[in-house]
Amino acid sequence: MGPSGREVCVTGSFDHKVRVWDALSGDLLQTVDSFKSHVNALAFDVYGKYLYAGDGKGVIKEFLFSSREQGDGDVLKFIRVNKDLEGEPISCIQTMSSKRKLVVLTKRSNLCSIDLGVFSVGRQYHGIKYLRTHVRFAISPDERYIISGSEDGRTFMWNIEGGQVVQLQHIVNAGNPITCISWSPYEHVIAASTFKPEHPVMIFVHDSSKDDIREAAQLEDRSLGTQPRAVQTPRRLKHISQVERERDRERANILEDLPTELTPDQVSNIISGIKSRMARSYERDHVREHV
Repeated sequence: MGPSGREVCVTGSFDHKVRVWDALSGDLLQTVDSFKSHVNALAFDVYGKYLYAGDGKGVIKEFLFSSREQGDGDVLKFIRVNKDLEGEPISCIQTMSSKRKLVVLTKRSNLCSIDLGVFSVGRQYHGIKYLRTHVRFAISPDERYIISGSEDGRTFMWNIEGGQVVQLQHIVNAGNPITCISWSPYEHVIAASTFKPEHPVMIFVHDSSKDDIREAAQLEDRSLGTQPRAVQTPRRLKHISQVERERDRERANILEDLPTELTPDQVSNIISGIKSRMARSYERDHVREHV
């Protein structure tokens, strides 16, 4: 969506062009043909004002997104170019809302951040293997961490500011590539997937019953004096199947404690309790929608 509220769709393609479409009518609004290779990655900033495009030669360009309603010019206006990664095909770009940074992954196993103040590479994050299979990383909702799978079946997490890295030993895929990881913006949940046939999507959730593990402390930026904060990131994870087994045991324990016969007063108390929990749940959901 453009800054004027106009709904648009932007595509990159193998013919070296970026196209801007009207999402409602399907009309082609503009074609940008300034790239020298296929356009692999596109990302808007959180406000929809700037567009970043990366191509197969490692070139990233920044465009200002404007509206034709304000004039007869183009929708996308070129601003500047970054060639720090030239020769490394850009595969994935993500923007960050709280920091003036891009996070970029290339097909030369190069994961790095780009400082938008000077539009140059600021920090590199080491460990990932990415040469052939398409891999997508994820940024934590609080924008403190990057998590990504790797072609060798391992999973890594980095501190964005400090660059510290740990391998997550429990998120592995027996040598098969972990191609995509998604981090829920609302819950402490991570999903990981692969191209392997008939392989399930793996779901991991935050395990509050365990103490902070050693990897959590290793991720903290000691130069800034930060300390682990349990509410910030799912550092302690367990597979969703384990969560479901624990919930089944809890349900069984509840059923065992229920009496075989209930008095009218007990029925009334149960109904009142259900109503109270439903009201609290509604209040939490209502507050979350307006935050």
